[in-house]
Amino acid sequence: MVLLMMLHPTQELEPPANPARFTGLFIATESWLNASAPPQMRGGVFAVYMVATYATFGAGQFMLGLAPADHFDLYAIASGLLCLALVLVSTTRSATPVLPESPKLRLRELRHLAPVSIGGCIVAGVVSSAFFALVPAMAASAGFPTGSISKIVAAAIFGGLAFQIPVGWLSDRLDRRLVAAGLSFGLALCAVACLSIDPVGSTLSVAEFARVFLLGGFFSTIYPVCVSHANDRVDRDRVVAVSGQLILIYGLGSCLGPIVGAWVVGRGGMDAFFWFLAASAAVFCIVAIIRCLSRERPRNRRPGRVLAGANVTPAGPQEPTT
Repeated sequence: MVLLMMLHPTQELEPPANPARFTGLFIATESWLNASAPPQMRGGVFAVYMVATYATFGAGQFMLGLAPADHFDLYAIASGLLCLALVLVSTTRSATPVLPESPKLRLRELRHLAPVSIGGCIVAGVVSSAFFALVPAMAASAGFPTGSISKIVAAAIFGGLAFQIPVGWLSDRLDRRLVAAGLSFGLALCAVACLSIDPVGSTLSVAEFARVFLLGGFFSTIYPVCVSHANDRVDRDRVVAVSGQLILIYGLGSCLGPIVGAWVVGRGGMDAFFWFLAASAAVFCIVAIIRCLSRERPRNRRPGRVLAGANVTPAGPQEPTT
């Protein structure tokens, strides 16, 4: 009931106006994962978390038809699911994270330790928010029916779902900055390939859906790779501060994406929008490659199995690297 009151502070049951109420859930979850997972497993563990996130994100779209959007039913269902999640967390046998006094981490210090992570989170936020905010609107204005629009969005979501485990496995064995550069390069190529999508008609071809699928896979995996890279470079007691900073940076990028993207669409249409996505990814790719050539990867990472079991425990003290 407390959660429902937070969702609906007024009797009109209007939608929540402050998404920041849920930011604490993401910070707590991501900092717990990054504190518990040893560096050589961090990418794979975080990939499983992202798979769960994207799977429920995609499944949640289909719940919108269960009841009218202005009724209480959907919010009651959401509250029940969150309560169920609390029960599962409360009954877990995994060791709870130690709560040491977490030192603050200034954005300037994070920029010095992991500039690639900052740039990647900004680009991931800009691209993903611009895509999910503007592509459905452009498709609707081009005459696509609601069913086709939902398929386009679902293709991007399931692309992100399919990419998480392979990319997490790869990032545990290679320099994460190099993996992030490769993802942004693939994102740029897919954005250019989407220029050939014909906006006239009622649906997309299989090849066009495949391009959207790959596009979603690439832009959805940049963020988790960058978060894992940043946590490789700080002490374990700073993971909460790192998670909070990176979520904030990603959120700022998510705010800028629809604004800048809408301006680009107004100037040059759908083609200009995809060029905007490609240019954003290309700039980050260049930055990540330059950092790979100028700075060594963290020395405390060794290749290991992605998932060693249900309970993930630290592999020992991490050596801070700069």
